[in-house]
Amino acid sequence: MKIIITENRLTNLINQTLGYDLSDTIKMVTDWESDINIRRMFKKDKEYFDMLLYNWGPMYWINTPNDGKWLVQQVGDNHWSMIEAGIDLNIRRPDRPLAGVESQLLSYMGVSMFGIPLKTIIDNFVKEE
Repeated sequence: MKIIITENRLTNLINQTLGYDLSDTIKMVTDWESDINIRRMFKKDKEYFDMLLYNWGPMYWINTPNDGKWLVQQVGDNHWSMIEAGIDLNIRRPDRPLAGVESQLLSYMGVSMFGIPLKTIIDNFVKEE
């Protein structure tokens, strides 16, 4: 038997389970000037940032309950790139997907128990800058 949950019911279910509105923790990034952390993380390399946006689409800031701040971007159909705010990009470049990134981030967010892909979470809870 297949259970179908509408988007509205999905957002309500997740928000009620977490005890807060998940949409307050996810913001779309489409602009270099949107956050000073962007400029720090990319070491003022606006061209590289713009190239990533042009090639892969928008990035998303996701705040996790343990005060983590993650910049994520979908790079390909089933791959996500994730950078923790303050991490040196020479170590973890966003154009090189890391293994298990999606499940790791969903766990940090506290939503891994729902078995919902990160793309679905973002599509339903994103707030544009």
